Amino acid sequence: MAREYTDYVTGTFETPFGPMDYALTQGDHASISAGGSSNKSGPITVNRVEYYSHFHLHPVGDGSWAPGKDRSSVYMTKKGMGAEASDAAKRKAVEGVAAAWAHFIAEEPSLLLEAEASHLNREIMEVEKQLEEKAREAAELEEKRNELLAREHQLGVR
Repeated sequence: MAREYTDYVTGTFETPFGPMDYALTQGDHASISAGGSSNKSGPITVNRVEYYSHFHLHPVGDGSWAPGKDRSSVYMTKKGMGAEASDAAKRKAVEGVAAAWAHFIAEEPSLLLEAEASHLNREIMEVEKQLEEKAREAAELEEKRNELLAREHQLGVR
């Protein structure tokens, strides 16, 4: 049975700083952003300053969500200026966005299941593609082997 590609689970939710877009790439990762060229939501406003923002949040086990440990998990720049947000603005945004996301996803837990199912479907499709490629390579090698065996047989050495 052929599978059909399923995309990320996407939508918009409300934060204390304005609406933000989300993409659940799998059940344990939320990519949350606002103000970028691919966003429906405009910049968020933290302490009366507008920011383009992108957060990568993961569940931490108690129903809350937090950014990953790497530096690219939190991205905020001032609208129009490109200047990096202050640490205080980032902390405030992360706390507010993470809390709003935890509340939103607690009300919509089926989104996490849908995201994980979609992720698994994409992974299975990739493995199936690799299997088809390997089967084609194996068939080509089998053909080459048979040709070599036929040539060897013509020589009468085996």
